[in-house]
Amino acid sequence: MNELETLKRLHRTAAVAAWGFFSMLVVYVVLTEVIRVSFDPFLGVGERFDYIKYRYFFYILSAASIIIIRFLRGVLLRKKRAEDMQRTAVRLLRTSVITSALSELPALFGFVLFILSGMSRDFYILLFVSLFLMFMFFPRYSQWRAWAEEGRPFCSTKGSRTDLDA
Repeated sequence: MNELETLKRLHRTAAVAAWGFFSMLVVYVVLTEVIRVSFDPFLGVGERFDYIKYRYFFYILSAASIIIIRFLRGVLLRKKRAEDMQRTAVRLLRTSVITSALSELPALFGFVLFILSGMSRDFYILLFVSLFLMFMFFPRYSQWRAWAEEGRPFCSTKGSRTDLDA
């Protein structure tokens, strides 16, 4: 199998994983709406619950996940000398799966807030953050190929960045 076929195969795996994480967002939306309709009004499960403290905590965790994504992509995708296409493709796959998982976290935090408080507004705000992150970091084959072949990031105008931002 040649190097480009390996890159395509691993990219396909990363794309399937990313769609899997995206499908979890759909599951969160369905669960949220089913709970809202079934238990009208749904007031959450936390009776003596200090919602505001947890709300700030989960929003801070969501912001931290964005920072962690940016940092990890830079670290995991740092170019190494004399690395063949196979190893580069494996690193791209690993980075894409980690990024997709971390992109889902804000929606998960929003779903937990909804379950605790019964307020769906925070869930939908954090869901849109997750959707934005998944769109921004979705694995694109053209970007993978350019990055693997050129030996430099495709998105950089100065040639100094080491991550694969869309």
